[in-house]
Amino acid sequence: SQSPSPTPSPSPSPSPSPSPAPACSGVALSAGADIQKAINAGTTGTTFCLTSGTYFVPSPLFPKSNQRFISVIPRGAVLTGNNSTALAFNGEAASGVVVRGLVIENFNTPRQNGIAALKTGSSWTLDNNEVRNNAALGIYHEASATITNNFVHHNAWSGIGGYKAHNSVIEGNEFSYNGAGGGPDNGASKWAMGINLTIRNNYFHDNYNNALWVDGDNLNVVIEGNRLENNLGKGIHYEVSCAGVVRNNVAVGNGLSGLELVASQNVEVYGNIFLNNANAIRVWHQDRGAGANCPWTLKNVRIHDNSIHMSKGTTGLW
Repeated sequence: SQSPSPTPSPSPSPSPSPSPAPACSGVALSAGADIQKAINAGTTGTTFCLTSGTYFVPSPLFPKSNQRFISVIPRGAVLTGNNSTALAFNGEAASGVVVRGLVIENFNTPRQNGIAALKTGSSWTLDNNEVRNNAALGIYHEASATITNNFVHHNAWSGIGGYKAHNSVIEGNEFSYNGAGGGPDNGASKWAMGINLTIRNNYFHDNYNNALWVDGDNLNVVIEGNRLENNLGKGIHYEVSCAGVVRNNVAVGNGLSGLELVASQNVEVYGNIFLNNANAIRVWHQDRGAGANCPWTLKNVRIHDNSIHMSKGTTGLW
């Protein structure tokens, strides 16, 4: 089959979904409001409480630092680009912003690095949002960010990307059906040049290429407790990155492999379950040079105490 199955297998835990939230106290906005006008009138740290309804965003929103955008009813407030506006939020000039409980959809995001329907700045928090049906990349983050409990699906290029996403935590999210537009680097996710990145307890399923992909000079990446199921490419692709750990993940039915570890060093892989992937664990030696954070070659890789179940395919040094 050349596309993921239309029916995902059950998640080991409930997918992120709207849940009761504390009452929002701040500046009330209703459907049709000019959000940028409210941002400009507010101060740093202002909280905006968005009631349920649809908000057309005619041009990218530029928040001020520490402002908060909260849907009064989780995922009741829908920000749409009507397939014309490039971004919902451009946060490159603001830090400490919180976006919680919004739906962000139908943004005509160009396919280029650094642009996404939701682009964060430093120390942003994205929690319990649904990011869907955007033309290229759903979420892009640089510097530190906390990205939790979001549902990121049906974005044409990729669900989430990070660059120099130091000290970021990606936890409890669901990434599905991303990457149908094809092309290089499509799929659920990709991170490059991040230090101290944690990717924990997420559910990646039915994406059109790789699910969890760290590639390009990442250092001290922890990948743990994730479920990676029925993705067309690799469950975990750990490439030219160093000093990390891959533990206690479950990879099931992925189309190329459960884990590929390429030209990386000082990585430990243990406690994982690999079930009926096309291949289980494949390890490549390549001489790829070096980056700012580490050399890119296979060295000091320890793989132990994993459970591998397969009726065909390969596992080992490839």
